[in-house]
Amino acid sequence: MSLKSAIQKIAESEQDNIRDIRIPVKERKRDVKTIIEKINPAFEKRALDYMEKLLDEGVYQSFVAEGLAGLDSEKAWEMRERLLREGASKGLVAQGLTGLDSEKAWKMRERLLCEGADKGWVAEGLAGLDSEKAWEMRERLLREDVNKGWVARGIIGDYITFVWRIRYEVVEDFREEREPRPVRRLF
Repeated sequence: MSLKSAIQKIAESEQDNIRDIRIPVKERKRDVKTIIEKINPAFEKRALDYMEKLLDEGVYQSFVAEGLAGLDSEKAWEMRERLLREGASKGLVAQGLTGLDSEKAWKMRERLLCEGADKGWVAEGLAGLDSEKAWEMRERLLREDVNKGWVARGIIGDYITFVWRIRYEVVEDFREEREPRPVRRLF
């Protein structure tokens, strides 16, 4: 078998594995969680299992809470509740709501604010959200004298949030000009 035919055979088998991860143009503006699930449906389970492993190894609970950003499954919510009961930072739990626009995420943000979470961290946890609720929350936090820098960081987020969002918008814009092709896995 020639190298060219071997590469073609591998490409054809990969095509079957990645066909289901195409990201339609109409989904470009969805939240980070939706994009991640579309790329790799097993990502959330794998991430949560790994978070459990890290907790078992003694990792600081608040870091794990922050690392739950974009994860919206029942298991992720159970983990957030458990981490709060065990003393995780309310602010880092709020930051770990980045990319989540679900009703549960909004209830958690309100609860954390009522329980005294740092408003700046709540503002930063709005990163990647373009919903009316997110903009209203930003305005509310500004009226409550949160530092404007935190609000600014909570619009686009850190470079990781930005890169995830922009990468898929650029890929889709590029794909509109050419024939549809699946997006390659990054990990």
